[in-house]
Amino acid sequence: LPNSEKERAVMQKLAIEIVELRKMNDEPQAKADALTRVADTLVEAESYEEALSFMDERLKINQELYGIYSEVVAADFQTIGSLSRKIGDAEQAETVLNYAVRIHERLFGASHPTVARTLGRLGQVYCELEKFDKADAVYRRALNIQTDAHGPDHLHVAHALNNLASLLTATGAFDEAEELYRRSVPILKTVHGDSHHHIGITLNNLALTLSLMGKYDEALPIRKRCIEIGEELLGEGHADLAVWLNNLGELLSQQEKHEEAQKVLERAVSLKRTAFAGRAELSLITALNNLAIAYKKLHLQEKAYNTFLEGYEMG
Repeated sequence: LPNSEKERAVMQKLAIEIVELRKMNDEPQAKADALTRVADTLVEAESYEEALSFMDERLKINQELYGIYSEVVAADFQTIGSLSRKIGDAEQAETVLNYAVRIHERLFGASHPTVARTLGRLGQVYCELEKFDKADAVYRRALNIQTDAHGPDHLHVAHALNNLASLLTATGAFDEAEELYRRSVPILKTVHGDSHHHIGITLNNLALTLSLMGKYDEALPIRKRCIEIGEELLGEGHADLAVWLNNLGELLSQQEKHEEAQKVLERAVSLKRTAFAGRAELSLITALNNLAIAYKKLHLQEKAYNTFLEGYEMG
């Protein structure tokens, strides 16, 4: 049963849309539109499997109305791919996103930016499936398409650089990942200015790559810049600021700056406790473990034990 005003409003909206849907059996386009509204409301309610069933029905109608090779059908495949990822069915997402790529190639040509955007989504699925060679191939193809279409300094190029760099970091190709992140940041600054959420995300990922290379001194000012962006733009209640604080604290610990790490990690834990309202979330457990390590390094044994225990009991 819904347990908040928002949930009750969503369920009421859903009931109305389903009533409307039942009136449209003889009007295929109107029924397809109604199916979309129901699916969107179910997504709002985080009922992804149910939303997927309505999108499957919409897809069948649109294939009959527009044929297989239509932009509407490609969009349906992309939505089904997104919903499949949310329920953990990456194999299904791979299948339907490949369909979407082929439709876009036929409609727009193999080197169109629309193809590149769909390839980016497909690359994310390949990463989830640990098909890293395929992810590398589609990310590089997407980057080449966006660069050829828009030039090297376009926002879409920055996004494509970040996708490929994230994969390269995950697979241990740190030097190339660093190069790509450093190419992306100036593009993002040109488009957004010096402070923007996407810049913070990219700098956070660059700092991670540098840390994995053992370049702690280079990573530290970048980590601190992430915090400045988070404080300026996101506010204390934002999950990314808490994550970036944890990452900074972990880096300070790696540099044996344990007192500074303690202060940063205590703040990270406090923010995560507030954000998750007592729920056992992996990022909170990670922050607790990092804080416990900092306490141990400072010989605060009781605090270390209690903090480890809190994280353990959540896990």
